Amino acid sequence: MDNWQKFIDELKAKSEIVDVIGSYARLDKRGNSFWACCPFHNERQPSFSVSKNGQFYKCFGCGVSGDVINFVMEIESTDFMGAVEILAARAGMELPVRGTDNGDDLIREKSRKLQEYKRIMLLTAKYYAASLFESQGEIGLEYLTKKRGLDRKTIKHFGLGYAPYKGVANMLIGNGVQLDDAEECGIVSKKDGGYSDFFGGRVMFPIINAQREVIAFGGRRLDGENFGKYTNTKKTPLFDKSRCLYNANNIKKLKQAHGLDYLILVEGYMDVVSMYAHGVENVIAGMGTSLTEGQARQIKRYSNNVYICYDGDSAGADATQRGLDILQNEGLNVRVVSLPDKLDPDETLLQKGYSGFARCIDDALPLVDYKLKVIRDKYDLKADNGVVAEENRRKFTNEAIAALRKCADEVVREALTVKIAEESGFEVSFIRKCIADNLEIQPTQLPRMVKMLSKEEQAESFVCSVLLSECEYAQPFIPQSGDDTLRIIFDYIAKQRENREALRKEELFELVKDIGSTEILQEVLDRELKGDKNEIAYYNDCLSVLKRRDVQRQINKLTEEVGEATDTKTKLELIAQIGRLQKQLA
Repeated sequence: MDNWQKFIDELKAKSEIVDVIGSYARLDKRGNSFWACCPFHNERQPSFSVSKNGQFYKCFGCGVSGDVINFVMEIESTDFMGAVEILAARAGMELPVRGTDNGDDLIREKSRKLQEYKRIMLLTAKYYAASLFESQGEIGLEYLTKKRGLDRKTIKHFGLGYAPYKGVANMLIGNGVQLDDAEECGIVSKKDGGYSDFFGGRVMFPIINAQREVIAFGGRRLDGENFGKYTNTKKTPLFDKSRCLYNANNIKKLKQAHGLDYLILVEGYMDVVSMYAHGVENVIAGMGTSLTEGQARQIKRYSNNVYICYDGDSAGADATQRGLDILQNEGLNVRVVSLPDKLDPDETLLQKGYSGFARCIDDALPLVDYKLKVIRDKYDLKADNGVVAEENRRKFTNEAIAALRKCADEVVREALTVKIAEESGFEVSFIRKCIADNLEIQPTQLPRMVKMLSKEEQAESFVCSVLLSECEYAQPFIPQSGDDTLRIIFDYIAKQRENREALRKEELFELVKDIGSTEILQEVLDRELKGDKNEIAYYNDCLSVLKRRDVQRQINKLTEEVGEATDTKTKLELIAQIGRLQKQLA
């Protein structure tokens, strides 16, 4: 057994699970177990059990379970190493350096350095926060209060501050800090043989991790040629921007206090602060760069549901699209919020109010629907130039199919497949085949799209295929088609049923060759039917569409007759019939 495994075993032995969990939740002893209301979901009756003998926990409500390390990972929204560090600090143990035989001195030095870096960051955060309310921070305070409309309570909640051009180095020296360590933390930089303040002239946003430790800063320049530009702390032993989220400390507290149904992911620090000021607390932000897998994993620790709320003019950017895929690949349920008039979240709240912003959240699109919308907006499917319109339709359909392949939910994928078919003019079965077989539509297949089919026409065509194939799930209903070919087919099916005779498909070609289209008949006959649940659901949807259309046709016809009727009795009878039919549409 290596030193690391020995350390983990000793750590678990010193981290009595009842004591650890008892520091987060009230435990009541019942028999050999301890019980509590689950800290991971809302409940009134305790279903969360902790076993002292087995050193494990299990919730019989939401199903979470594990050992003491698993618990700390969940409750602190951290990874394995983060949980180990928390428990080690609690147990007064120092972390071993893996892969070394005798690393005691190295362990102590590394631990001392990390603690010193954390002290430096905390001293600096307090200095910036104090400077904001002094004369040297007047420009920063004016920006936050007058230009951004923040009150002092919000400013202090996030620990916002101002970095003067000079002063932080002297402050740190006065607190016994070696400037080489401050440089390692990204607070100062070497210049002309001395040290200068790295963030001078900026409004400061401390970046605080889930353990409530200041690990980095983001700063917004308020003057000079880089006005408005944000700068983050460089990569340090405490900070890696690819693995950090802004506002993680407050989100963790919110989750522990109330639970989180969903998170709202925004672009920048100021979006988080402004939304909090307007009463929206479940907000988190990246580090001003494209989302990473590490950030996606962190988000999932807080909630499985995330709403993307980026500025209206950047939501379709390629980098944003890649970030959305990363979130989806991590198993998150992603919805995308569309803000009006290319506003950012702060502007939306200012102009539309909380209720207006809430409506944007309610109208958020599931990820795959949003992707289809972005693809649809790229191509004019009704261009005056027919060749251009057909080529746009081909490109739209290929991109839409590629987006659908990433949709894991079969029911959602099938519904969107039908939607793509309606918009593109391709048959639903053809779209399904392209998705299943990883096919791309080629220009030679464009003639299939020349006649755009309406929703009702597609429904008629599909129902016709089901009836001709005599599928087990087929119902007696026969639509009243306006298409010559389909009307001939439906009349033939009705006649054969009435005479109790078998369907002979070869007879249909003789019936349609003079009046209808043998191409449409062949397409109906060639449709591949599997009889699976998605196909049956689509068939039922088609029946619903056609039945409603037929009822509406009857209503329209009776309405005309009401207008032509001359006696009151006839009119009243017709109106009563219309009323009965309208109930079928309700």
